[in-house]
Amino acid sequence: MKRNFYFLFFLLPPIIVLGVAGLPSLVYAIIISFQEDPYDNYISILSPSSSFMHSALITIELAAIVIPFSLIMGVIISEVLSRKQFPHLNLFVKYILILPFAVTPTVTGLIFRMMLTSKIGVLSYVANLFGIEINLGIPLQAFLWSSFIEIWTITPLLTLILLAGLNNIPNEVIEASVLETNNWIDLLWYIELPYLRPYIALSSMLALINVFDIFDMPWSFTNGGPIDATSFLSIEIDEKAFRAFDIPTAMGSTVISLIIVLVISTMIYQVVYKQVETLD
Repeated sequence: MKRNFYFLFFLLPPIIVLGVAGLPSLVYAIIISFQEDPYDNYISILSPSSSFMHSALITIELAAIVIPFSLIMGVIISEVLSRKQFPHLNLFVKYILILPFAVTPTVTGLIFRMMLTSKIGVLSYVANLFGIEINLGIPLQAFLWSSFIEIWTITPLLTLILLAGLNNIPNEVIEASVLETNNWIDLLWYIELPYLRPYIALSSMLALINVFDIFDMPWSFTNGGPIDATSFLSIEIDEKAFRAFDIPTAMGSTVISLIIVLVISTMIYQVVYKQVETLD
């Protein structure tokens, strides 16, 4: 009972803030999306050939790439940082992890765009040494490089969350498990990952929200192109609202995007976080 009280005590303030700040905006978006004929509006948005469906598909594909790879990188880096053999090196790496947060997404997109330019880009030059041609005019390359940049951006945050989870594992559990096996893979799989499930769920949801919220980086990196290869949902909604001035369609797209995020987040919760209850 006392544990539940403290849980609600710390959870209630952000719920109130989100309710006051976000709920009116959501209600307004729903009302605007129904201003015109709601059935025609939502049917046109959900049409298989609509630009929204294309943007939703490539955004989900981006999430399917970014979330697993960023989680894997986060687990590996957090495992290295949790070791006590090199404390000064670990402290240095922790400071390095803050760098992606210090760079705004727009600047990040411009920097990578310059580095991948065929004539002056350093990454393009290195790739040419190995006989690899980088051409952001090819839709697949533009999409994959956007995925790489997003992984580079979100991985430090997930690493810090997972590192906090590793530091919260009781020392008694680690010491007892070391007596059973010295294989770090067994320790990771059978001991650390079960304890990290809540942190993995949280990291996955944050990465998902970040992917569906992405706008600045792909806009400065590829302008949503080529051929709408990086026209993710935020860019699609921006195009409808501020370029085509089709506000009802933009608001309807926003509502559907929110539903998609909620559905995927619920699936992540059911698959990852629910298993924690079997450990208690």
